[in-house]
Amino acid sequence: RIRSILNTIDKDWLNKEGLEIMQSLDEIRLGIDEHSFKWKDMILVITDVKAKKVLWVLNSISKASLQERLKGLPIETRNKIKWITTDMNKTYQLTVLQDLPWLHTSIDKYHLVQEANRMVDDVRQLNTWLMKFKFMNEEEIIAKWNLTKAEFKKKLAGEKK
Repeated sequence: RIRSILNTIDKDWLNKEGLEIMQSLDEIRLGIDEHSFKWKDMILVITDVKAKKVLWVLNSISKASLQERLKGLPIETRNKIKWITTDMNKTYQLTVLQDLPWLHTSIDKYHLVQEANRMVDDVRQLNTWLMKFKFMNEEEIIAKWNLTKAEFKKKLAGEKK
């Protein structure tokens, strides 16, 4: 579905508009993020996070498509790029840094909070599981849950991640 929407966009106009926006700015702060609808049809959206403008929408999330777009920029525009903000996937940061090694990099706060919440949930689940079995020894837990010793150790190791 997203492909059909993207196909209606005049990509030449969008590229031209994005380039004009970039050329009008004194400093460019790229935001790179993947988007999808129902976890299909992934696209890559590149914005200027300070100006809050969409610069490009790429049909592919590949490293090559991002590199191609960056290499197509005029050198004076490339030199204005000072920052890159991405999710926690290092691929885009490393891709951009290959061509623009002077950039400052950061992880956007949405993805940092999301990861912190996931870690807190993991600790909470582990604590809950351990508290349930605080007063039981290994054999009682194995018997109660009808586990083999290997399954118990696997479960215990999995909960500690």
